[in-house]
Formats: sequence, C-alpha cells, structure tokens
Amino acid sequence: MIDEAIITALNEKQGALDLTPLVDFLKCTGLTFRDRRLVGYPIGFAMHDAIYLDIKRLTTYANSMMLSYIILHEVGHAKRIAKLGKANVINMLSIKDFDEFCASVISEEVIADRYSSFVYYALNKRLFPKEATQQLHLEHNKIKYRTVAKQLHGLVDGSEAKYEQMINEFLG
Repeated sequence: MIDEAIITALNEKQGALDLTPLVDFLKCTGLTFRDRRLVGYPIGFAMHDAIYLDIKRLTTYANSMMLSYIILHEVGHAKRIAKLGKANVINMLSIKDFDEFCASVISEEVIADRYSSFVYYALNKRLFPKEATQQLHLEHNKIKYRTVAKQLHGLVDGSEAKYEQMINEFLG
C-alpha cells in the first residue's frame, strides 16, 4: 500500500529523471509506504511495518534523481529488515558498545546504498553518481556518520516498546 500523496508527488515531480518506473516498482514491492511529516534529520526511514517518507520535504529539496535514490535506499532497508526480522533489528539497534554499534549501522547503510544503486540502474539504465552517495566505504565519511549514529545509540536498549517509541519520536 502506498499513500496516495506519495504517488501524486512522484507523478508530479519534474526533473531530469522520469519517476514513472520508480512508482511502478514501488507498487510491485508489496511494501507499505506512508507519507508522514518527520521530526528532525530524517526525510525517510524504514521500519518493520512501513517505509515512512516526508514526501513534501523530499520533493522540495531533492531533485528527481536523488529523490529516486533516497526512496530506493529506504526500500533496501525495508527488505533487509524483513530478511533479518524485527527481533534481530532490535538487537542490532541495542548494541551497547558505541564503536560496534556504529560499525553495524554503517554496514546497513552501505547495504542500502548498494541496493539503491543497483535498482536505480535497473530502472533507469544509467548509473547513479557514486559521489552523490554517502560513500561510507571512505574512512572520513564513516567518521562523520558517527554523529548520526550517536543520535540513535541507546534509544532501543533491547526493548520492543522503546523501538516503537523511537519510531513515534520521528513521526510528526
């Protein structure tokens, strides 16, 4: 299920990239996409129940290429969450050691970036510019990403209730 606001926004977005293949792909994923105003830094995030997109912010600040890439990145996370299972995701988000936590989060980000790049190419028959990705294989980008990871560290603490609370804190 995809909120109609997301489909409408993607169909209306003009840019260098036709988003029709993206819309068609999203409809075939079997995933739930919800348009929500998100609080703080995220403009999209995937959880066990849905992919949440702040479609107004996304379509305002991202060009059509980046918009497609970001949404596909979140699809990559959602597919990974489905594969791992909610309990394993809660365990990953509950790692006590900050360095180990960061390594785990960065690994998941790299997987989602690779998925996004792969599907982006499959849908558009062109590569997404590598320099526009997070490039978390580079050490200086890993170090910068630790700031983002720090905002998530310790929020879940092995508790499903705290996991749900974390989701709700991002939802406006």
